Amino acid sequence: MADWVRKFLYRIFCVMALMVSVYLIVDFLISGTFDYRVFIMFVLMVIVVIWGIVDWRSNYVLIRQKENELRLYQNYLIPLEELVKEIRAKQHEFDNHLNAILNMHLTIDNYEELVAKQSILRKLPEKMTAGSISPF
Repeated sequence: MADWVRKFLYRIFCVMALMVSVYLIVDFLISGTFDYRVFIMFVLMVIVVIWGIVDWRSNYVLIRQKENELRLYQNYLIPLEELVKEIRAKQHEFDNHLNAILNMHLTIDNYEELVAKQSILRKLPEKMTAGSISPF
């Protein structure tokens, strides 16, 4: 059975139980045959109705919170994925530069050229703070 049908039937039951309980209490008070057992039954029915209302309300609030979390997740998922892609790309570029620096001695044949390239690399922190990672 659909959830909304179950809730609707429960609400009808609560209203009917409350109406029958009030009718019985009034009838017993008018006829003078009021018994404590009837009052206990009435109190139990009222407790069940109140428990149902409190349970419904807590479920309603919980569902609204979950819907809000889902909406926020859906709103921020795409920007978060783009941010992760951008960070991965920058990390890949940085790793490539480090590999180039570490293997520079394998690609340069003479000592003077190696020293010249390494002097350029000393300026790398200045260029990195300016926003450019590439030292060349």
